[in-house]
Amino acid sequence: MRRSSDNLSGILAGTFLYGALFAIAFNFITGKDKISSNPFVWIFYGIGGWVIVGGLWLLKYFFFKAVNSIRNKTREAKAAKEPCPHGVVGGRTRLKHVLGGGCQLKCSQCNQDEIENQRKEQIEKLRREAAEKIRVAADKLQTDEYTRLTKLRTHKIEFLLRLSPGEFEEIVGDMYRRFGYSVERTPMTNDYGRDLIIKKDGKTTFVECKRYDRDTPIGRRPLQLFYGVIVNMKADSGVFITTSSFAKTAVNFAGETGIKLIDGYELAGLMTQAFPGDGSADEYRAMCRECGDVVVFNLRKSIPEVSCKNAHMVKNDSPDLLIIKLIAETPSCEKCGSKMRLVNGRHGKFWGCGNYPKCRSTKRYSGR
Repeated sequence: MRRSSDNLSGILAGTFLYGALFAIAFNFITGKDKISSNPFVWIFYGIGGWVIVGGLWLLKYFFFKAVNSIRNKTREAKAAKEPCPHGVVGGRTRLKHVLGGGCQLKCSQCNQDEIENQRKEQIEKLRREAAEKIRVAADKLQTDEYTRLTKLRTHKIEFLLRLSPGEFEEIVGDMYRRFGYSVERTPMTNDYGRDLIIKKDGKTTFVECKRYDRDTPIGRRPLQLFYGVIVNMKADSGVFITTSSFAKTAVNFAGETGIKLIDGYELAGLMTQAFPGDGSADEYRAMCRECGDVVVFNLRKSIPEVSCKNAHMVKNDSPDLLIIKLIAETPSCEKCGSKMRLVNGRHGKFWGCGNYPKCRSTKRYSGR
């Protein structure tokens, strides 16, 4: 709609400009001192201006066409006098009347060379197309394998411990999204003692996430602080999650206050439910980018590369860490139901409807 209105305004502006120029030229030729204000006269001026512009454009078109025609004929005349690489005078000129309606070169050897070059170009084109298909398939397999491994590795605490505190909060938030919660991440600073705010069935729950080593259990004090936040900010409930375990004092305090505790073992089980994966976490498939053959790496062994069935070397580019963005739950638009996409806006990132511009719904991005 905006594009059509811009075109219309451009046409009107051009009509006024060409009309004004035509009016000035017309009055100069006829010897009149004053330009008429009659609207019908101005319609005449506008039409006259467009006629002159159209005439100038046609003149330019035919001029350059004539120049190109003369240039081509000059080139053909020159080629008709020069011998080709095989010694035939005018061998590079084309015969216009040949059997089958073709346009062959005068020199038969040059003609064969041209056919051979065209054949090579066609083979090269097919080779590039095949290579592009292999590249696309290899990239897709790589993304699929990264996603599969990331899902399987979320089931293991040792991989969760490699995450930064922010990444750990993010993947826990994605886990709750898979369970049907709406999730809001709080800022890394001034989070008022809660990392996530999750909502479901009209109830608000605060979630505190602690990525600690297994030999560092959570004591009573962090839960006391967390309970104070729950009460002061009037949340319905609270969940304290850690990759380690809880001391007996913390378990007793949680039983008194109703805080739900999730230790590393239970967290691994929840991750398994949220991110079910196929295959083995110890295997990684990769595609040869030369022939398309798929090889399998045993991740328990440090093998940097293996050869495919066609003796091409394939590198082991399996990820060492979790790639959270591959398993992040993409929210759906509340208006039209389409999947949303992450947009880098002027004031930061936000979720925009994938059906834009038909739907302009947006949603706050709680990531960092």
